Amino acid sequence: MKKPVLGAIVAGVMLATMRAVFSFGDFEGEKASDVNTDCKMRVEDGPCYERTPRLLTGFESRGREAPLLWSYPGSGNSYLRLLVEQSTGLLTGSMYHKDEIMKEVFKGETHCDNTVIGIKSHKKVPKRCQAVEGTGRVALLVRHPMRTFFAEYSRKISTAKNRHIDGIDRDKFNMTNFTVVVKKMASEWVTQIPVRLATPRGATYHILRFEDLTHPKRGPPSLRSLLAFLDVCASLPSVKCAYKHSNNPAIRRSPTPNQVTLEEVLTDDLLDELWRVVAPVAVQYNYTKENWRKRKREG
Repeated sequence: MKKPVLGAIVAGVMLATMRAVFSFGDFEGEKASDVNTDCKMRVEDGPCYERTPRLLTGFESRGREAPLLWSYPGSGNSYLRLLVEQSTGLLTGSMYHKDEIMKEVFKGETHCDNTVIGIKSHKKVPKRCQAVEGTGRVALLVRHPMRTFFAEYSRKISTAKNRHIDGIDRDKFNMTNFTVVVKKMASEWVTQIPVRLATPRGATYHILRFEDLTHPKRGPPSLRSLLAFLDVCASLPSVKCAYKHSNNPAIRRSPTPNQVTLEEVLTDDLLDELWRVVAPVAVQYNYTKENWRKRKREG
């Protein structure tokens, strides 16, 4: 048996076992009445406007551990941060601080402490932030692995100043390189997602799918549920307002007509091979071999 497949089976068993321990959210999005309203902070209703996020005050941050906003790269963590900041008016932090574009967009980028509402984290934890790695709460953002791999591959090979929004021109796309890189990502994804769920011990988890977060109907309730997990109560109108002010062009990738799309480059054979690796974990999040394809949005 090939090692990636064996790793996927082990990861699947691990994740299935953990479902009895960790709280998995409703992938269809929670109803407004189902969201916990016992929060330490509250967003007051008012006119819809673009917020200028700030750090938490000493009183707000005292005795508080900032939850991790964890994801595999390419899952949409930056967009999630924009939504959280526009919903709450509070800054998010990050374990990574060398990206100048990110520091321009997120003014709390250099913070990995309790002065921010949540801390972005991927697979590697720098020494300066290891003190918060053992936090008791983790918000896990997942995305269909095929979309995740393509987004991260686009970022990795980009030579542009802002690699977060740069696509791949057709005349520069290398199918051989793409195949090698995404196969490696699949092996990483299937082991890192459940391994991350297994640590730290005793942590509380909130699971959020990118597809629900960006859905026109399921998005606001899903985001509101996450905010409650972050200790912030927000009404649906205030959360819906956040979506209007979170389409930052420095974050969200919009391919041009001369750039390749996932539909073009993900061949049936490659899809079959990738799915065999990720399926044991992916199905736990209601992903299938085919539902990575974009569909017309519901009204």
